[in-house]
Amino acid sequence: MDPRHADMLPYLSELFREIEVRVVLYLRRQDDLAEAYYRQMVKAGITTRPIDHFLENLPREFDFSELQERWSRNFGMSNLITRWYEPEKWPNGDVVDDFRDAIGIPSDKNYLPSERVNPSI
Repeated sequence: MDPRHADMLPYLSELFREIEVRVVLYLRRQDDLAEAYYRQMVKAGITTRPIDHFLENLPREFDFSELQERWSRNFGMSNLITRWYEPEKWPNGDVVDDFRDAIGIPSDKNYLPSERVNPSI
């Protein structure tokens, strides 16, 4: 979640208080996240600065402890499922299958994974 929208978590928590909510939080290795984030900024024309400058000013979402704490404060630690963003380790290499596995929903034989729509530069 974009840190600018972190204030939405108490609202969402209150909105869904009557139902059981599980939050699946995917975390990407921080070196991979930094590289991917930087590439997206370059691709979108947001920055032309060298990656060294970017690494000195990392965004708030790189603080995984704070991110997990925010979600668990609003939904409870027992409702927080943390997964690594590692496609090579997901069932069938697919995030939907991994998500289903995380929340205990059996795989759907009729589900066909979609093509990657955001290739790397």
